[in-house]
Amino acid sequence: MPFIDGVQTQFLAGGDLPTFTVSEAELQRYFELEDLPVVYDGDLFWSSEIDVSREFS
Repeated sequence: MPFIDGVQTQFLAGGDLPTFTVSEAELQRYFELEDLPVVYDGDLFWSSEIDVSREFS
């Protein structure tokens, strides 16, 4: 479950997933839940490596 406000769907496997629009604060909070792999701008990062306020503002 993505733990994003308003999203109640659980995803069990990878593949094509819907996109979500979240605020900077929501994204930061989500990234702080645990260290997650994130594809950003075609590259792979760990969520702990991304400064949301710098990268997405």
